[in-house]
Amino acid sequence: MRKRMTICLALALITSGAALAQDTNVRDNSVKSPRAGTWTSAGSMVTARANERAVLLPSGKVLAIAGYTSGYSYTNHSELYSPANNAFIATGDLNVARSLFGATLLRTRKVLVEGGLNSSGFTNTAELYDPATGQWSSTGGLVTARYDHTATLLPGGKVLIVGGCSQDDCYTVEASAEIYDPNSGSWTPTGSMSIARHRHTAILLSSGKVLVAGGTSGPNGDGLTGSELYDPRTGTWQMTGSMSVARAYHTATLLSTGQVLVAGGAIGAALTNATATAELYNPASGAWALTGSMSTAREGHAATLLANGKTLVGGGLDASFAYLSSAELYNPSSATWSSAGNMQNARGYHRETLLPSGTVLATGGVGPGNPFVVYQSSELYKP
Repeated sequence: MRKRMTICLALALITSGAALAQDTNVRDNSVKSPRAGTWTSAGSMVTARANERAVLLPSGKVLAIAGYTSGYSYTNHSELYSPANNAFIATGDLNVARSLFGATLLRTRKVLVEGGLNSSGFTNTAELYDPATGQWSSTGGLVTARYDHTATLLPGGKVLIVGGCSQDDCYTVEASAEIYDPNSGSWTPTGSMSIARHRHTAILLSSGKVLVAGGTSGPNGDGLTGSELYDPRTGTWQMTGSMSVARAYHTATLLSTGQVLVAGGAIGAALTNATATAELYNPASGAWALTGSMSTAREGHAATLLANGKTLVGGGLDASFAYLSSAELYNPSSATWSSAGNMQNARGYHRETLLPSGTVLATGGVGPGNPFVVYQSSELYKP
């Protein structure tokens, strides 16, 4: 199995070792004001993790959830990052360890996680995190056990789950979708996509519809160009414009203009290459158009919309599957990319979270090594 699949999916399929003991010590660092346009080291996480999820809470803290950790194992640990003291501290453990799952901040201020992969296989379980107590509690399980899917908060407060894998090694890929109702704690099937896919992206548009783009339909399949729109009012899907480049493992960002920026990703036969291309989706016309390309081809990277309207793209893997420390900024006014400096560590399959201050927190992920390194470190980018 090729290197990237080993990192992103096969790493999650390796049988788990013993769970790591939880470290409840606060990892603290003195707070320093970074120079604008630079990356600086931040506090170390309590647990090294990749393919985790990170959610910004209403308090301004960041909840880092589960994922794949060192020693070929999955973790059920979660922790909180406090921007005030640049520190991580352990919070409640999930009931089920998981990686490649979905995580959504609900209107109730609780965080929903569902599905995912662990040493026992894939799961249909779902849990809720309550920031008031720091504890996780079980909620209704998915209709279809799945991992590597997307989760999107809908305008009415419900959560849409789309696609993903429902068999080991992704030999079965789902076109199905389902809805979580926070009021009842239950899941209900909704309309299925025209195309089964995982490693796609899902973005809530200003119209209230959800745009799903790209991905792949098999464990070693090619990328997809097709995109679809989900209408919560009717529970149905409609095909929309096709991207110029078939891609998976890409990023999608809703711009302040209402357009969607898709950048990078894995391309080619069995996704054996990476691309620097980027394109824009226009909701008014339903069409995609190529825009300026990044200076570096990358996949498995992270993207964040900044307060100034630019999009920060950082890390990932290049066309030779080497980890990247470089970062770039997309300017929608000029449709061009510029350098955003280099991260402290070359990393992919990490998370970026925009903090209330406008600074971006990058956490976890994997990096170069034999075997590959799962990072405990985090870093900050100041626009």
